Amino acid sequence: MSIINEKFDSIKEYLLSIKNNVEEERFEFEIGLPEKWYIKSNNHIECETVKKIEDFGSILKIFSKSESATTDDVFSFIIKTIETNNKIADMEKSFKDEVETKKQKIKKEVETFYAKIEELREKSFENLDDEETIIKNLSEISKLTQEAKKMESELASTNSEEKDNVESDKNKEDGINKETESI
Repeated sequence: MSIINEKFDSIKEYLLSIKNNVEEERFEFEIGLPEKWYIKSNNHIECETVKKIEDFGSILKIFSKSESATTDDVFSFIIKTIETNNKIADMEKSFKDEVETKKQKIKKEVETFYAKIEELREKSFENLDDEETIIKNLSEISKLTQEAKKMESELASTNSEEKDNVESDKNKEDGINKETESI
């Protein structure tokens, strides 16, 4: 496989066209990027939005701003942008899966808790003359209630982590900007 083909392989699913702008003496790449992906111009490479497609993404035109930025630089910029955004998307998916797993685990624990509580309530009222069993069951209910509060706290913490993840999207955008500025 030739070097050119290898380079195109890494961006071919995003690449829409390459235009030789004779007047400006530069190549212009049109690419399509999914919604929520970040890309930003830097001192040497320009990113213009050609079209935004709601609930899908954007079509962008990317080209060099100056003679010091070569077509290879633009190509590297595009590759780095795609790689970085893919890494972020993978991290977000992994995090969401982890949060969902935690939620399901806590949900099962809560269901088990309420089943135990109900069972203990029923047993407590089977024989109201058995003071020892009533005290034991009330103690168990108290213990389970404390466990439930702990689970609620864990769930709140998990929801807080999700919120922090959304807030960190802005930080991720800044990280991509710093990486692509160096190209």
